[in-house]
Order: sequence, then C-alpha cells, then structure tokens
Amino acid sequence: MKTKDLYQAMTTAVCRHTGVSEVDMIESNKEECVDARYILVYFLAQFLTDDEISRHTNLKRQSINHIRNNFECKLQKWSVKNCTSEISKELAENSQISNMLA
Repeated sequence: MKTKDLYQAMTTAVCRHTGVSEVDMIESNKEECVDARYILVYFLAQFLTDDEISRHTNLKRQSINHIRNNFECKLQKWSVKNCTSEISKELAENSQISNMLA
C-alpha cells in the first residue's frame, strides 16, 4: 500500500467518524476539527514519519510532532477516546491496513 493510499484510507475513516470534512480537519481551528486532526495524526504516525505526514497534510513537521507528542492529553476527552476506538476497529477490518500491521 502506498503512503497516499494509506493517508486517504485513514482520512476517510476519521472524517466519517468525526463528521468533519478533510479541508476543515486540516485548516480549521474549531475544537471538533482540531480533535479530528489529532486523531488523524495519531493513526498516521503508526505507519509514517513526521515528514511524510507533513507532506500529505500540508502541516508543518513541527506541528505534526507537537500533535503526536500531546495526543495523550486529547485522549482524556470522551469524544476523542470513543472516535479513536471506533476508527481503530474499522481500520483493523481493512485488509490492506491489517496486512501492514502483521
């Protein structure tokens, strides 16, 4: 699976579960958009480097690093924890992604 395909699969899952569009997730500073952005970076960071995530999202590498390092604080929110759990289950059922985990 190419990094672009991985990015698209994870972005689609995050958008579906959070109800936030891809553009808003990357560009908006509304709380639900920031939460969705954190969730996206969390899942992408399991497979990609900060530089690769930065290239796909057009966010600065330093921002990606900050999000990755502070995700545990976001997990204190019920909505983030719930979405993360649901997305994790969905991604585990995705055969291409589950093959990468094996």
